[in-house]
Amino acid sequence: MRVFICFCLLFFSSFKAASIEPVVISHSKGNFYPFEYVEKGEFKGLHADIIRGVAKQLNIKVTFVSLTWMRSIKDLSYGWIDAVSYFSYTPERAIYAEFVPGNILSSTTTWPIILAQDKQRILFDGTIASLRPYRIAVGAGFKYGEPFDSAKGLLKVRIPEPSPQKLVDLLKFKRVDIIITAKHSLRQLFSPQQIKQTFHIFDQPIATNPVYLAFSKVKKHEVLAQRFAKAMSEFKASEEYRKLLVFYGEGE
Repeated sequence: MRVFICFCLLFFSSFKAASIEPVVISHSKGNFYPFEYVEKGEFKGLHADIIRGVAKQLNIKVTFVSLTWMRSIKDLSYGWIDAVSYFSYTPERAIYAEFVPGNILSSTTTWPIILAQDKQRILFDGTIASLRPYRIAVGAGFKYGEPFDSAKGLLKVRIPEPSPQKLVDLLKFKRVDIIITAKHSLRQLFSPQQIKQTFHIFDQPIATNPVYLAFSKVKKHEVLAQRFAKAMSEFKASEEYRKLLVFYGEGE
């Protein structure tokens, strides 16, 4: 009987210790304002504040780690981390990641952007075929949406950690003809007037993609993912969330 009691105490103390371990969430080293960026070594942005707010509701401690994008994908697939922020769905990723609709952090629309001086030289009519003559900068391991991701015959230049500054430099130094990014990514570098004078953003977007806080299937985080999704839905109905949208320029 004494052995049984000792076993139970050991089991429950181990369970308690495991339950208070922080949830390790990776984010990219790149800056994708206003959703995710690093300022003075701290992870900030709309996604960061949403995750912190939801974790607070659930009384869960989270630890953010800054990894290269390819490292984040690898670590999640092996179960070395608990979750990845800013993660787009693909059937291949769904093998090792939990994509729960309630864990959608935001939706990102990406656009083809060129230098204003190239407006007459580079033509895009909204079709994938019209992009084929040009060198296009894309993030290594990034998913933009269909039909762009699976399109054949495009001259995609894959850039590790494609920060807005890195993309702009590629354009200015003629390493590529087109960059694919969200409009707001230019805001952290330029004023609205500078953007209008320096760049041409085509009217037709590449795609609009929901991005998730995706949890590890390898670590059997289905229940955790569902808990987060329920709490995130509640958080997005709150006044705190509406204030965040206004603060980051994503709401009225």
